Amino acid sequence: MSLKISASKNILWTAIDRISYQILAFILNIILARILSPRDFGLVSTIIIFITIAQIFIQSGLGIRILQYQNITNLDLSTIFIFNLAVSILMYFILYFTAPLIAQFFREPILIKLIRILSISLIIMAFGVVQSNLFNRNFNYKYIFIANTSGLVLSYTIGIYLAYHDFKVWSIVIQNLCYYGISVGLLWLLSHWKPSFKFSIVSFKTHFPYGFKLLLTGVYATSLNNVSNVLIGRFYSITQLGYYTRSLQLVDAPNLSLTTILTQATTPLFSKFQNNYEGLIYVFRKFIGITCLIMFPMMLLISALSKPIIILLLTEKWISIVPLLKVLAIYRILYPLGAINIQLLNVIGRSDWFLYLDLSKLPLILGAILISFPYGIQSLILSLTLASFISYFMNILVTYKVFKYHFLQQLKDILPYLIIGIFMYLLVIFSISTIKSYLWQLIVGIGIGLFFFYGTCLVFLRKDMRYFFKGFKDVVFKK
Repeated sequence: MSLKISASKNILWTAIDRISYQILAFILNIILARILSPRDFGLVSTIIIFITIAQIFIQSGLGIRILQYQNITNLDLSTIFIFNLAVSILMYFILYFTAPLIAQFFREPILIKLIRILSISLIIMAFGVVQSNLFNRNFNYKYIFIANTSGLVLSYTIGIYLAYHDFKVWSIVIQNLCYYGISVGLLWLLSHWKPSFKFSIVSFKTHFPYGFKLLLTGVYATSLNNVSNVLIGRFYSITQLGYYTRSLQLVDAPNLSLTTILTQATTPLFSKFQNNYEGLIYVFRKFIGITCLIMFPMMLLISALSKPIIILLLTEKWISIVPLLKVLAIYRILYPLGAINIQLLNVIGRSDWFLYLDLSKLPLILGAILISFPYGIQSLILSLTLASFISYFMNILVTYKVFKYHFLQQLKDILPYLIIGIFMYLLVIFSISTIKSYLWQLIVGIGIGLFFFYGTCLVFLRKDMRYFFKGFKDVVFKK
C-alpha cells in the first residue's frame, strides 16, 4: 500500500469518527442549549476545568506512549492500565474532598454535589485508555467510531429527556456519565485485549520518563488554557462563563475535530519516518496544505456569519455570545497547525522540547490575561488571539531547530491560503450586508465564501488541490 493511500485511509476512518461524532454532538448540544440556560452550562464548565486537569494525570502521557513505542508488550499495557486506574481513583478522592473549597471559591454551593458526582467519570475513563490507544495504534478506527457514536446518541437521548423534565444542570451531568459508561463499555466488548493485572516496575521505569514529560506539559498547558475560565467564573459570573464556553465549543467543534483527525492519523504515519527527517518533513508539508484547505475557510466563515449562526441555532437568549464567537474563530484558526508541529516532536520522542516550548509561553499567556482581564471578556479574547499567533511562531521556530524545516518556508506554505481566506472573509461580509433574513445571510454567505475560496485555490494552488482530492479518491476506489 502506497504512502498516500495509507495516509488517506488513516485520515478517512478518523474523519468518519470525528466528523460524525461532532455533527451529532453539535446537533444534540444545540437541542440542550435551546432548553437549558447559560448558567447551567457555566456551572458544568467550572467542573470540567478540574476534570480535564485530573484526566491528564490519569493518562500521564502513557497513552501516547502506546502509539509511539514500536515494541510494546502485554506486560507494558497491563502496567499502564493498572497505573491509570490507580491514579484515577486518587484523583477522584482529591476532587471529592476539595469540592467544598471549589464551591466556596466560585460562590456556588451546588458545585459540591455536582463535582462529587461528575468526577466518577474519571474512573470510568481510566478503563478505556489502553483499549482506545490500541485501536488507534492498529488503525482500527471503525471500532472507536462505533463506541463514540453509540455512547453519544444514547447519552444525549437521556440528557435531552431529563432537560425537558426540568432536571436543569443535572441533565448535563448525567449525560456525561452515561456517555463515558457506554463508550468505554463498548471499547471493552470490541477489544481483544484484556489486562492481566500484572504490574512491572521495570516496564514502568521504561515508559514513565517519556510520559512524565508529557504529563508536566499537559497539566501545565491545560491549567494555563483554563486560567481565563477560572477568572471569568470567579470575578465576572457563572452565566458569563456559560456564554464564553458555549461560544468556544461552537468554534472547537470543527477545530478540535480536525486536530484530532490529524494527530491520530499522523502519529503512526510519522512514526515510520523517525529516522528519516527528509521524508518526515515531506509528509508534514502535505498535511500543512490539507489543514489550511479545511481550517481557514471554516473558521473565517464562522467569524463572518456569527450572528445568523447564533440566532438560528441557539435563539435570541444566546445573542450575547456573537461578539465572542467572531473573535474566538480567529483565535483558534492556527490551533491545528500548531498541533501538527508539536506532533513532529512527539513521534521522535522529543517530549522534552514539547515541555520547554510550552514553558516558554507562560509569560506570554499570563501577560495577555493580566493586561486585558480588567477590561472585559472581549478584550481578554483579543489578547489571547494575539498571544496564540505569537505562540505558533514559537512552534515553527522549534520545528526549524530540530528538523531544519525553515520557519520562513512554513510561513510561505501557509501564506497563499491565508491571503485567499482574508479576501473570502471580506467578500462574505460585503455580500450579506444588505440581506435582512438571517437564514439567507447564512445560505448566501456560505455559498459565496466556499465558491470563492476553493475556486481561487483551484486556479492558483492546483497542485495541492489535486493531491488532496486524489488521496481520498484512491481510498474509495482502491482496496
